[in-house]
Amino acid sequence: MNLSDHKAINGRVLPYCQMSVYSVADILAAIIAMFVPQVTHPITVLKAHVAKILPSTGKNAQRSIKALIVAFFGVFTLLPSAIHAQQTANMPEELRAVKITNVASNVLFSDESIAEAMNYLASIGINAILPVVQNGGYTQFYSEVMDEYFGKPLDPRLNGRDVLEVVIREAHRNGIEVYPWFEYGFAAHYSGPNGPATGGFIGQTYPGWMSVDHEGNWCKKNGFDWISGINPEVQEFMLKLIMEVVRKYDIDGIEFSDRMPALPRECGYDDATVALYRSEHDGANPSVFPRSAPWTRWRAGKLNDFYRAVRDSVKTYDSELFVASSPNIYPWGYNEYLQDPVTWAAEGIVDHLIPQLYRYNIDDYNFELNKTLADLPEDVRHIYFAGILMSVGSYTISEEYLRASIESNRAAGVAGEAYFFYEGLRQNNNALGDMLGSEFYYEPATVPGRNGEIRRVATSIREHEMTLPSEMVLIRNYPNPFNPSTQFQFELSVAAAVELEVYTVTGRRISTLVNDVLPAGTHRVMFDASELASGVYLYQIRAGDFIQTHKMTLLK
Repeated sequence: MNLSDHKAINGRVLPYCQMSVYSVADILAAIIAMFVPQVTHPITVLKAHVAKILPSTGKNAQRSIKALIVAFFGVFTLLPSAIHAQQTANMPEELRAVKITNVASNVLFSDESIAEAMNYLASIGINAILPVVQNGGYTQFYSEVMDEYFGKPLDPRLNGRDVLEVVIREAHRNGIEVYPWFEYGFAAHYSGPNGPATGGFIGQTYPGWMSVDHEGNWCKKNGFDWISGINPEVQEFMLKLIMEVVRKYDIDGIEFSDRMPALPRECGYDDATVALYRSEHDGANPSVFPRSAPWTRWRAGKLNDFYRAVRDSVKTYDSELFVASSPNIYPWGYNEYLQDPVTWAAEGIVDHLIPQLYRYNIDDYNFELNKTLADLPEDVRHIYFAGILMSVGSYTISEEYLRASIESNRAAGVAGEAYFFYEGLRQNNNALGDMLGSEFYYEPATVPGRNGEIRRVATSIREHEMTLPSEMVLIRNYPNPFNPSTQFQFELSVAAAVELEVYTVTGRRISTLVNDVLPAGTHRVMFDASELASGVYLYQIRAGDFIQTHKMTLLK
């Protein structure tokens, strides 16, 4: 058939060229409809647009050909989004989250183990992770705020690696959302069950931040030493730390647990907290009885005010970031640590509420599940998810108990879980993780609160493999000047035997920071100059034939 031939469509004779446009558009629309039956409106609009721009006769073949191109372009442009919309429309909404720690776990101590962990979690249907970023007084990311306040920008056990950066990259590559977990919260230090609180380096640097109990001692409970989350200076510091993560990293939300916002009920008698109380009560001192109901309510209210400020700051920066909390169960957590999750949920302070239903048998678990649900207003129960104790110490949950817990959750209308912690999934040759993936999480799920949308789409190519450095370079240290620690960063375009050393200006070597074969990529190393005198120093890298030297200044 040639362009002079004609066919009849709907009783009207059309030029072949015009007929072809309708035919192609109809065929493509039909193909899409087979896979995406709900997507009709965009195709209808497209066809109407094509019909409108076509000439009413076959006199202008050029315009018809242009219309054909428009039709092809429009349909193929709509196809990916249409299929994506259909896929997400069929997905359940469930939170499937796992906490990742730097204690009793080696995941965070190499990039390879992080990548392997994210691959595995994605394979069993996990859609969110809660990686620790604040533990033992240190941060597990490179923090300028911690450097400013304490001269300790990074957990020294990480050897200069910003693990949060790697976790985000690998999790997002697998389509998993990331909620950095501020585990220690307002706990400054763990000094153990015996002896008085020492406060760690936080308490030693800012003794006025330490909360005080009713007997005048630094606040300590269950081995943890506490700073006062009511002290305005402490709140300012913590808000800076939180917002540093929010602004610096491509995250999906933040997560607090049983130590923020929180304060042992025995405490709150430090000078800053007492002064604030007196300013609001005509000079009267707080009750000498730490469990006094009005005194308890006032302190819990101040912690709630802090949480509101956190949420406001996070949402102002990015309204799509979620604020999540896994507090102690209510009312025990309120009576012992002034945590008020009922208010957090009722007032919309949190987007995800994940009470720690950490019990060792299904009967106790079900009791706490039903009680904590009943404590919440009915219209906010959709933000409730269950915190399940997967593993701690020598304990690992049994398959039967785990299975029964999830079944209880669904029966109660609870659409998801968060597990403490990752290593439990991998024990016994991945028995628990594989069971979750095969019995409960075999179908992909969107994170609740995302309106059925997938925020992170999995990619098949590892991002860092696509963006390897194009050359060898030693980046200038930061901060500089510094006291007492600074970070070196260097980039390798190929794998190489690397030496990174620090010298005096006279050429005397004082430290070898790296002496190893390293893969291509970006590497970071921390340098602690606590034992050195103020002055100018040199640092030099050798990687194959590449040599580069920079100066740095230590100011004490």
